[in-house]
Amino acid sequence: MVPGEISKDRTGLRMADLVAEAAVGITVKPLRSILTVVGIAVGVAALVATVGLAATTARVVSERFDELRAREVTIVANRLENLPSDVDERLAVLPGVEVGGVLGPATSQSRPVRAFRTGPIASVPIIAATQGGLAATRPSITGRSLDRILPGQRVALLGGDLAVALGVRQRTSPTTVFIDDVPFTVIGIIDRTEREAQLATAVVVPASVAVEMWPDPQAIVLIDVEAGAALEVAAAAVLALRPDAPGSLGARVMPEARNLRTDIAGELNALGLAVSVTVLGVAGLAAVATMMLSVLERRREIGLHRALGARPFDIGLRFLAEATIIGTFGGVLGASSGLIVVALVGTARNATPSIPAWTPPVAVVLGLAVTLLAGAYPAYRAARLDPIDALRG
Repeated sequence: MVPGEISKDRTGLRMADLVAEAAVGITVKPLRSILTVVGIAVGVAALVATVGLAATTARVVSERFDELRAREVTIVANRLENLPSDVDERLAVLPGVEVGGVLGPATSQSRPVRAFRTGPIASVPIIAATQGGLAATRPSITGRSLDRILPGQRVALLGGDLAVALGVRQRTSPTTVFIDDVPFTVIGIIDRTEREAQLATAVVVPASVAVEMWPDPQAIVLIDVEAGAALEVAAAAVLALRPDAPGSLGARVMPEARNLRTDIAGELNALGLAVSVTVLGVAGLAAVATMMLSVLERRREIGLHRALGARPFDIGLRFLAEATIIGTFGGVLGASSGLIVVALVGTARNATPSIPAWTPPVAVVLGLAVTLLAGAYPAYRAARLDPIDALRG
């Protein structure tokens, strides 16, 4: 290179000149260029927001699930009769225990249940419970619970879905349901629980009654514990319930939901990414139409450049430079907007926004790639224009 000569790229165009000419080409029709940038930005923002909201939702659900699981201990015995009658009281005095008691299937199979003598029959699970075991599910109950009943008293609580199916509503007068044709007085309806979702379609009866009516009710104890106390409570509960034979009981601490967050994020991402790709595709098609229109409107300009010595490659490169600028602006604007959306939604839901670090840069690159692909054909058409025909208009 001759000393003092200004460096040029192999096309004969200075990089600064290339960027300057591309910027001028974009500003010729500013509104059209702005709409193209916005189209790319919307697609990129949808992508970033989708990934971010999916990650945030998965984190919130996983943390909530882990909180409940980490505060749950289950004790299993061979038979309900092997447990003491004062299970609730023994558990209540243990350090770290919020509440606990019996809560498990009273029968190995579902039993026929109906409201009134002539009501519809439903085959549903029967759950044997004490007040502590039912309370450990963190229920919302309309009516009474099991805390003020007499030993052997045949009362029942119906799950909310089952109550609707049987046509039972909580009224001031007692309602009777029949389990194996034995009458039980309905004292409450379980509207919802934070644990043991199967109670929504089950009948809950006192554990003492279950022992009398059915030969072999399962002995399961559910304990709601303080955060971080699950392992200590599991060991102490076995000794408290059967100090004479702790080996006859099994303690189980629920594992953390390690894969739950990944599963939820995957499902939400799959749905959201389909929408994002569609939006980006539409934006890309709009960019193709915009740049093709630009080529048609600038035929004389292209012809003049060719007449002054510009090569076809130079002409195509100018249009690709315009696409690069539009794609870069659209990608950065879209990624920023997506991050803002994730932050606002997380704040509104009192959740910590969570988004993978790779998402914004990948989204920007993807937006740029879509714009370059959209600009490739118009650039090719511009490079193939005959200068004489272009100057004739």
